[in-house]
Amino acid sequence: MEAPLKLSRSLLATLAGVVVWTMLAPTDASAHTVQICWKDVGPVTTFYAGTYHSPSEGPSPIGGIIIDGFEYPFSGWIYPSALPAGVQCAGPLTGFYFPPPSVVHYQTFTSAFSAGAHTVSFTATNVVQSPWGTFPLLTFGGGACADADFDGLCNDVDACPLDFSNDGDHDGFCANVDNCPLDANPDQLDLNHNGQGDACEGVVCGNGLVQGSEQCDDGNIAGGDGCSSICTVEIEDGPPNANAGADFSVNEGQAVTLDGTLSNDPDSDPLSYAWLQVSGTPVTLAGDTTSQPTFTAPTVAIGGETLTFQLKVTANGLDDSDTVSVTVVNVNHPPVADAGDDQSVAEGAPVALDGSSSYDDDGDALTYAWAQVGGPAVTLGGANTSSPSFTAPIVGSGGAPGVVATLVFQLSVNDGYTSPDVVDTVSVDITNVNNLPTADAGTDQTLNENSAVMLNGNGSSDPDGDALTYAWVQVDGPAVTLAGDTTATPSFTTPFVNPGGADLTFQLYVDDGYGGTAGDLVVVHVQNANDPPLVTAARPTVACLWPPNHALVSVGIAGVSDPDENATITIDGVTQDEPTNYLGDGDTAVDAIVNDDGTVLLRAERSGGEDGRVYHVHFTASDLEGSASGVVTVCVPHDRKKPAIDGGELHDSTN
Repeated sequence: MEAPLKLSRSLLATLAGVVVWTMLAPTDASAHTVQICWKDVGPVTTFYAGTYHSPSEGPSPIGGIIIDGFEYPFSGWIYPSALPAGVQCAGPLTGFYFPPPSVVHYQTFTSAFSAGAHTVSFTATNVVQSPWGTFPLLTFGGGACADADFDGLCNDVDACPLDFSNDGDHDGFCANVDNCPLDANPDQLDLNHNGQGDACEGVVCGNGLVQGSEQCDDGNIAGGDGCSSICTVEIEDGPPNANAGADFSVNEGQAVTLDGTLSNDPDSDPLSYAWLQVSGTPVTLAGDTTSQPTFTAPTVAIGGETLTFQLKVTANGLDDSDTVSVTVVNVNHPPVADAGDDQSVAEGAPVALDGSSSYDDDGDALTYAWAQVGGPAVTLGGANTSSPSFTAPIVGSGGAPGVVATLVFQLSVNDGYTSPDVVDTVSVDITNVNNLPTADAGTDQTLNENSAVMLNGNGSSDPDGDALTYAWVQVDGPAVTLAGDTTATPSFTTPFVNPGGADLTFQLYVDDGYGGTAGDLVVVHVQNANDPPLVTAARPTVACLWPPNHALVSVGIAGVSDPDENATITIDGVTQDEPTNYLGDGDTAVDAIVNDDGTVLLRAERSGGEDGRVYHVHFTASDLEGSASGVVTVCVPHDRKKPAIDGGELHDSTN
């Protein structure tokens, strides 16, 4: 802008004569603004108002432009050829001519504006008249607000919006209307009426000479170029300084505050803040548009992790950035022990404890240790696993329902980094189980008719020790009357029976009072007084021979009943299910010797590789009324824990 202005002054200086000046001076002809151009550089916008006028009219920055209702004076002019590159231009919405006349020169001025759409119109003077039509809304600007004098104060709060020094001489007049802007003259005296106050007469701003109280003089009265329109030094609006604070360290889970309060702006423009996380495990920033946002440090792996945040501060359209690193330190979190839910189980039931819900926030492997700390002792299987087991003990006395014991177990877990162990307990209630009683009606009996008989259920029992009640019922044979049929030992008298006798069968029922019952049968053989001997209840006097030492053992016949009690026993023969010889292991031939007294000698012997030996002893019981034959068995087991298996009567034991 300075070069065209000096050119104009040089031209005027070299031209002579009133005629020449008359040709360049304004006449009654009018000029019209037919185009508006502008260019943004950061927050600063320079305007170029394109003016048409007749050849006889010279350019002069007279009049002003009104933007958003505020009038800005033009501070210079340029020819169209000097219009800088990158400008944007717009014409009026309507015009008297179309196309409008060509622009002869551009009136210029520079200011700061907020970014957005703005209204534009023009003042009317004898030179710059109303435009051909209304201009549209124009979008320009990049600052925080409109600031015509670049003093950092927005026009709407600036007492001197066109004075950078804001009445720098403190005489009550803003520089743009002060006839001595650098010298205090509250009276504004101008005796020669030349527009310059008497207090500063002779000092000319814009003549290129620094005079009097001028701070600078760049040969023009344009602002925004380093030297203001009143020849004071303009301070260029500088960018802010972002300061995100020093790097620091925190623990996992800790509340963290970032601090950008040391950020500043050299022009004292208000700052806006914008924080952004640029690396590390994502966190949620609260207050990310404030100077001190907060977040909670995340859980990190062993060795820790660094989170990086960027702070961007903006002032008057300019910005600056800084970063801060926050190192999050891994903190070992104790594991959580969970021994599972309390349980209730029956006596004798299998029980599994469950500590598998125990966990460690850091994902560390856990070790387990279970210990019983209460109740009757049990044996834990897998006490060092998450799920040990045991069998509920039998602890109840009686069959009454309910909890009879409570077992308490403690689970200790460790992640390898925590001391002491973390523990939890679980309780297991043991509920009583009513075990069924056992009914025992006694051994079968053989009696003569018209004899007193006592049944015996005293062998009945209950594993819980519950008191039993008894109930006897005759289920077969000639009917008799039981005395004390609800006791353990009822009695009756055997009836008279026909030859051959009769069997009376009785059922015993026992009850433990808690729903447990059991039954057993007993048979009473009643003989006719004139009957021969009865052998149905016969049994050997020795049921099994042990040890198998090849010795001969005397065995008789018991359980034979005779009404006259004068029966004699004769051994008729003996058989066995193994050979009498060739078995090895010291086998001895002839395994049975029959005696004349109704007994037999049997050899305690069996094969070492078989399943035991069974002897069959045949006999006859005789008296004056007749005789009866029977057979009893005697075993030699392979070992004491296994019964002998009867393979049949295959061999004669007496050979």
